[in-house]
Amino acid sequence: MDMNKPMAQTVDKNHPLLTREAQYILTSWQEFTEKQEKYKRQEMIAVSETFGFVAYMYEKLRSAVEYRGEHVLRRATIERTLKRIIWLPKTPAEIAELLINELTWSRFLANESLPKTQLANLTKIVEKYQYLIEYSHTQDIQPGEKVTWTDWIIGVASTEVEETISPSYLRTILAPLMFSWLKKHFVWDTQTISEEDQEIQLYIAAQRALAKSDQPILRYHLLLLMLPNWNTANQDQWPELVANLAQSAQQVERMLGYSQRNLVFRFVRRFTPVFIILYEILIQSQNTQKVIHSPDALEKVTRQVTEDKYYKLQKQVSTAIVRSIVYLFITKVLLALIIELPYEIYLLKDVNVIPLLINLLTPPGLMLLIGLNVRVPGQDNTDRIVNQLRKLLYKSEEKTSPLIAQLTLTPRQKQLNQYFSVFYFILFALLIYLLVMFLFQVVHYNIVGLLIFFMFMSLVLLFGYRVKWESQELTVAKSGGGIFTHVVSIVTMPFISTGAWLSAGLAQINIFMFFLDVIIDAPLKALVSAVEEWSQFLRRKEAEVVEVPQE
Repeated sequence: MDMNKPMAQTVDKNHPLLTREAQYILTSWQEFTEKQEKYKRQEMIAVSETFGFVAYMYEKLRSAVEYRGEHVLRRATIERTLKRIIWLPKTPAEIAELLINELTWSRFLANESLPKTQLANLTKIVEKYQYLIEYSHTQDIQPGEKVTWTDWIIGVASTEVEETISPSYLRTILAPLMFSWLKKHFVWDTQTISEEDQEIQLYIAAQRALAKSDQPILRYHLLLLMLPNWNTANQDQWPELVANLAQSAQQVERMLGYSQRNLVFRFVRRFTPVFIILYEILIQSQNTQKVIHSPDALEKVTRQVTEDKYYKLQKQVSTAIVRSIVYLFITKVLLALIIELPYEIYLLKDVNVIPLLINLLTPPGLMLLIGLNVRVPGQDNTDRIVNQLRKLLYKSEEKTSPLIAQLTLTPRQKQLNQYFSVFYFILFALLIYLLVMFLFQVVHYNIVGLLIFFMFMSLVLLFGYRVKWESQELTVAKSGGGIFTHVVSIVTMPFISTGAWLSAGLAQINIFMFFLDVIIDAPLKALVSAVEEWSQFLRRKEAEVVEVPQE
């Protein structure tokens, strides 16, 4: 059958024709899995882990102090490790081997899961980025206001390393496929952005929404779009590769700084559930060809996978709540108490226990309350996912409507927005005034305790909002909510905005992170490395003794 001929006949519901997206998914998934199986048949790198658990426990502690999503923890660890070891007086091969050791000790890389042939690839990557960093010292390169060139290039390097040791089908194949699908159906409602930039913003939004890519990951993939041979160029091509690198880096930062990027992201995120479930189907199905070619089999598997994903999502929400509580307590509550207690003891000569207890118990209590009110989607949401998956994978004679997102306000909306902003400011100021009077006069807060209380409220509501947002990643259609939901939004949104501002600012002065990075990280990893070397030496000596021939 000629797949390129227009379909004039009625599509058989039991044996529908596959869309180009479905055909690409089947082909790319088969190639991806075959490549992974080929890797498994090679000789693997074995790392001694006698005392590696020490590095593992350290990374668990550090992840509690530095609040990051689970999906970027490994990349961030690679970046932090590269910043520390790439300057060591070692050869690129030794640095690559040390990086593999540390990732294995920290359980970010399973032992004996990386083929020995990949060590040469990692060595080349290390050598390339050492060259780029050295090159930057001879040039006046500044990719953006918020990032130095060294941080920028090591962030990109960490992504390339992660893609090498653990290729991601979701990030490298499915997210670009989602972008291609969106590009075909998406219609922009604004003329303020060029056609080329429209495609780039859709690509960025797809990576952020589906693969949850952070800034360094996005920089790497945007760089690949502009310089396709970035990760394949040999040493002789490096000078040519970096000729326009400064300009490319600035262009990447401009793309990432697009003013309406969050509007595009929020719109694109509505279409991620179907791709998330599709990815789970690919992972869990024993015969993807059979499942995708059969609508009935696809529906059955989709419902099973979706229900399982709901259960996992509920557990993720619980984990996120606990992580948020631990993070807030370690990095914010203890620090605030260190400030508030001396203030009351030495300046006020009196300790007011009730405000202290409120400030101490508010973060975990409020986070638990938010967690109890988070709900995963229901059966109607599953039905929508099944229908969207059919539309994605099977050809149909029905015409589909374009996806239109409003990214700009009409003149009337702009005018109303000004009026509502003034009204909202007055309403919020009134609420804050009443709350401050209550805390001052009834609970007898002092000024320091009051500031700490508002800081806690803002940060807790911000983290609660993020947890709730993550819990909706499988929700196809969100309800507008009732009166109570709108009232809660009116009261909490200014706190959430304040929390976002505080979180960004306080992240720069996280003394616990400074302590771990400067005082603990390097000496601890060096000690583990030395102990592991000693352990290997002892095993070699034991082998020598055993192999001595008997007389």
